[in-house]
Amino acid sequence: MGIGGGLLNVPLLVYGLGRKTRKAIGTSSLLIIPTAAVGFAAYVASLALRPAGLAWPPEFVLIPVLFPIVFVGAYLGSRWGLRALQTRPVALIFILVVFVAAAKLVYDLVVA
Repeated sequence: MGIGGGLLNVPLLVYGLGRKTRKAIGTSSLLIIPTAAVGFAAYVASLALRPAGLAWPPEFVLIPVLFPIVFVGAYLGSRWGLRALQTRPVALIFILVVFVAAAKLVYDLVVA
């Protein structure tokens, strides 16, 4: 759907398993790593199976450039977020992000 598994994971972890909101959001975010790795591997496999052979898209040049930037930003953001934000604002930010992603999904479905 393009909006990530957090839409289902977080409520299931909070209400189904009784986890705290912060831990549920962190767990859901951690699940992005294997999900993205499998998705990337499937995409590269589909590129390799094309009749013309493996041809890397030009955007792949950005991967080694952005990779360290993303990790530094995530580390600094999580350190600041853990010190500066309480559970309620974290939950509200997460809800806002999910609704924005859902609105974009609906917009893309309507416009396309």
